[in-house]
Amino acid sequence: MEAEKRKADEERRKAEAEKQKADEEKRKADEARRKAEAEKQKAEEEKRKVEADKRKADEARRKAEAEKQKAEEAKRKAEAEKRKADEEIRKAREAQRRAEEEKNKAQEAMREEAARKAKEEAHYEQLGKKVLIGIVVILLLIAGGVYLMFSGDDEETSDESVVSVVDYNDKSASEYGKLIEESAADYEKAMEQAVGAYEKAMEQATKAMDEAINGSASSASELTDAVADPSVKITINPDLDIKKQLEVYFDYVYSLDSDGFYKIQKDDKYGLATAKGVVVTAPKYDYIYSKDSQGLIQVQKDDKYGFLNSKGAEVLKPQFDYFYSVDSESGLMKVEKDDKYGFLNPKTMKLVTPCVYTYIYSLDGGLYKVEQGDKTGYLNKDGSVFKKPE
Repeated sequence: MEAEKRKADEERRKAEAEKQKADEEKRKADEARRKAEAEKQKAEEEKRKVEADKRKADEARRKAEAEKQKAEEAKRKAEAEKRKADEEIRKAREAQRRAEEEKNKAQEAMREEAARKAKEEAHYEQLGKKVLIGIVVILLLIAGGVYLMFSGDDEETSDESVVSVVDYNDKSASEYGKLIEESAADYEKAMEQAVGAYEKAMEQATKAMDEAINGSASSASELTDAVADPSVKITINPDLDIKKQLEVYFDYVYSLDSDGFYKIQKDDKYGLATAKGVVVTAPKYDYIYSKDSQGLIQVQKDDKYGFLNSKGAEVLKPQFDYFYSVDSESGLMKVEKDDKYGFLNPKTMKLVTPCVYTYIYSLDGGLYKVEQGDKTGYLNKDGSVFKKPE
């Protein structure tokens, strides 16, 4: 019995040892599992940190791009203000120049009038002297005749002398009067010729000056095939001063620019006319800018921007808030409308990418990264969708 009991106790101890060993293995397995879960959790935490850092980097890059865009917008506004200020200064200078021209013309007219009066006074003074001398000569001749008439020896001699003196006096007075009339006529004729020559010389000098100032501009851009705006009804004589004729129809006409246009203004609106006086764009824009490197003329109306072509015809109705520089690699122009961005083909004036993106990044590796709200996508180099924002 004792042996059986000892054997049972031994079996029980062995079973407990096995159980303890199994519990230890289970503990080790649980520890390994907890350790693996901790490592996994740590790895996930690292992954989250990496993703958070990436998001922060993307956010920082987006903010940087937004700041850059904001800076470009501020620069654009500053340039617009500068252009506006320059235009006001130019207007003031032009007004000052015109006032000086009018003043110079008035002074020249006053000098010419003073010279004319001085010449007339000198002429009449000289004429008066000649008349006075003639009267004195006639009186002396008459006195001489009277003296000869009463101092002669016989009546016949006296009669002949009187007749001779009277004939001589009549002849001298007649010839002198004729001489005075001819002199006056010659003087008037000479004055008329001088005035005519002066006016002709002034006209030629003015024409030569205008050609010297504007010749290069008009010859550089004849715009022979420019189409007149049918809404403008004016008559221009090509043989007369074009600018002067345009000034009859409009409030103000700027000098011919290097693009070959006169900028015309009426009721605070601007239009364009060619060097030959053809009004290709009626005054309807708030402002017209100079031609850019693409040969396009940017126009502004109601705080929206559009384009005219090199001939002054409207090719893009004012509808965008801002035009960015053309991308030299893709040839596309980024445009902004209602705080959204898209792409315009400046050659065809077609909107190849609608203004639906909150931001468009610079071209990188042949693709444009775009954002639409919280979603990110990509565009091809030609502006088509490569991957929709998601």
